[in-house]
Amino acid sequence: MTDLNRQSETQQRQRAIRAAEGYLELMSMNDQGLGIDVALALPLANRVVESLKRIDSRPHQSYLFYLGGEACRLTHQFHEAIAWYQQSLELEPENIHCLLAVAWCYKRADQIDEAIESMHIAIEYEPDQAICHYNLACYFAIKGKSRNAITFLAQAFELQPEYRKMVDNDPDFDLIRGDEAFADFLSPLV
Repeated sequence: MTDLNRQSETQQRQRAIRAAEGYLELMSMNDQGLGIDVALALPLANRVVESLKRIDSRPHQSYLFYLGGEACRLTHQFHEAIAWYQQSLELEPENIHCLLAVAWCYKRADQIDEAIESMHIAIEYEPDQAICHYNLACYFAIKGKSRNAITFLAQAFELQPEYRKMVDNDPDFDLIRGDEAFADFLSPLV
């Protein structure tokens, strides 16, 4: 392959990646409260996925799989998103953004044990990320394990005290709100 062909391939790959990122930005408008409907986002997600499949992925493979996961996540195709994220994590297991995203999808696919495992891995790689501790507390709360939830909430609050404000309105904690240990943990913080 000539240098000119390699350069052309690189430019095509970069354009395709930028296009996928652009579609994802449009799709994420719903997450930002700007109102793109999931049904409208689905054709964009399909374009992202199809364009990613056509790219020679070797130089950016992990990132391309991550983008595919994002496209599926934003259109609530959680099982498909998980498959994309898992491929990304096989190549880059320490990617905190991917670990958070796959755990988020596991939760919505009712695979809480897998969400918990993903957050444990994320904390191993980045123990100072409060969001990982908070999400892990959420996942334990969903399972009704208040002691575990308290442990990880305490760590999240220590790292970023503003997470305390989120607990009262977070439905993930509804199952354990009546737990005496959980109530005692939160009461001195009010």
